[in-house]
Amino acid sequence: MGHKRCGAVIATIQGGETPGKIKTLVQAIQPAVDGTKDQTGDKVDNAVRENIKLGVEKLKIGSRFFLKKC
Repeated sequence: MGHKRCGAVIATIQGGETPGKIKTLVQAIQPAVDGTKDQTGDKVDNAVRENIKLGVEKLKIGSRFFLKKC
């Protein structure tokens, strides 16, 4: 869900065209980049951390949905 100096996060921050399946990954990371654009500090580190937070929230929502179905 995130690691230091993540190339996919860097590509998302830089924008522009992305080849093949990388485009899907960039689209998934974009909300984290958008959510941190006004933060001070390292843009990549901020976006990686935000992407992790968003991923954890998605897992929580998914697990609640799954538990209701059981």
